[in-house]
Amino acid sequence: MRLRCVALVFAVFAAAVTSPGRASAASGALVVSYSAGWNMIAGTPGTSLSTLGTLYAYGPSGYVTASNVTAQSCAGYWAQLGQPVTVTLAPSPNASPPAVFGTSVTCSLRQGWTLVGNPFSGVAMLPPGTEGWWWNPATGAYELALSIKPGGAVWLYSTAATSINLYYAPADTLVISRSPGGQYVLHVGQHLALAAAGTGNTVATSDLDLEAAITAGTSAQPFQLWLWHADAVGTATLVVQLPCEHAKPPCLIPDFIIEIQVVA
Repeated sequence: MRLRCVALVFAVFAAAVTSPGRASAASGALVVSYSAGWNMIAGTPGTSLSTLGTLYAYGPSGYVTASNVTAQSCAGYWAQLGQPVTVTLAPSPNASPPAVFGTSVTCSLRQGWTLVGNPFSGVAMLPPGTEGWWWNPATGAYELALSIKPGGAVWLYSTAATSINLYYAPADTLVISRSPGGQYVLHVGQHLALAAAGTGNTVATSDLDLEAAITAGTSAQPFQLWLWHADAVGTATLVVQLPCEHAKPPCLIPDFIIEIQVVA
């Protein structure tokens, strides 16, 4: 088995993505589907959300009924659905294929909780170390999120008003973190993205063809992004090695082992 590293240029689940429901391409457009119940909703700028009924936005004074059913960049909403509904994401200059891996969109955060929507017709990766919370309508509970799936939104918390960059990855991307490692399942044809805080990290691989890492972010929040493509069934291992923080021994930073099982 090989995971082929996609050639990267900087300017993180499947061609059916579980995103709040599933996502698929139709005539070049990305279609997302939502299940019955409460869903966290978003769309590329200009996407019509009229088929979702009443939308609820969250602001400084709490929840309000959204006055506009056309998606705005970075805006997240709630919708309660009586049955499954599909939405076709509108094309956008920054959010449509062939968008480049690592393309960013800046979103504003207020002090406290902000409901942030995915502005891409793909996966929106959160910067490493940023925790989002996504409502899973299938389990009726919040789940920790490292990325925002197409057509979805997450809660982000900030102690002060600020902004955050979201980074584009293909719609079929599974985003993982270097810590704490673990095992992941990937389907043939899917992409795998890894984000690691800091610079100078290296990735040793087994049965993996890896090209140079792409470094993104700012001097205040540097990090690295990697992207691979699953070509065939099999197993691969990623060993993420962090740089030593001191010029002299002892340097006892453990490696992080990530196992990838690629299935049909």
